[in-house]
Amino acid sequence: MATGATMTKNVKDIILDSSFSDDRILELLIEGHNDINRYCSLPDLISSEDVLTVTDNHVVALPGTYSHGLFDCTDETPTNLINVVDSESQLRKKYGHLQHSGLVYDVCARGSTFLVYQPIPSTARTLTLHFYRKPTDITTSTEPEGIPAHLHKHLEHYALWMLWNIKEDDVEGRAPNTDKYEKLYLIGREAIKDATAQGRAHVGPIIIAGEYL
Repeated sequence: MATGATMTKNVKDIILDSSFSDDRILELLIEGHNDINRYCSLPDLISSEDVLTVTDNHVVALPGTYSHGLFDCTDETPTNLINVVDSESQLRKKYGHLQHSGLVYDVCARGSTFLVYQPIPSTARTLTLHFYRKPTDITTSTEPEGIPAHLHKHLEHYALWMLWNIKEDDVEGRAPNTDKYEKLYLIGREAIKDATAQGRAHVGPIIIAGEYL
């Protein structure tokens, strides 16, 4: 098990560069934690929250804790079944102008900020969303949630990858330390995905133009 303070020290002992503050290293550990969650869909971070529709728009804000992977949505009336679709373009293909009136039958996430739904109910409805939330930020005294303890080191690999990338930015040709820690991190990320597979909802990584988000 490793707290933010322990992981920060481990990174500093390798990078040996006092220009990188403890706060900066901790920020990178948090950044890596979020990347791992988006890629792996950590089962411990499955969450649910309610949102309230409006009567004059087909869009409302997603909960502030939302990270990615909306995989289920239920209406306050259990018999009203709601379908989660992959994209807003699918809604537009089915509904066109997205201004139809009626009970909600289809929803999707627009990025990590908005929920889009159709039709638009004539009275506000409470929808319960099920998704992957953002991990709680790592602090000096807390451990990264959702990642098995023996794999915490891969967050250090992420931070070292980013820091060596800065240090070796002016190096011509290969950047050996950057390459080393990038590979270690990517291998570790796959190991975390495999280790946390049981209990994961059927939601893959978010990919746009070939990049994991």
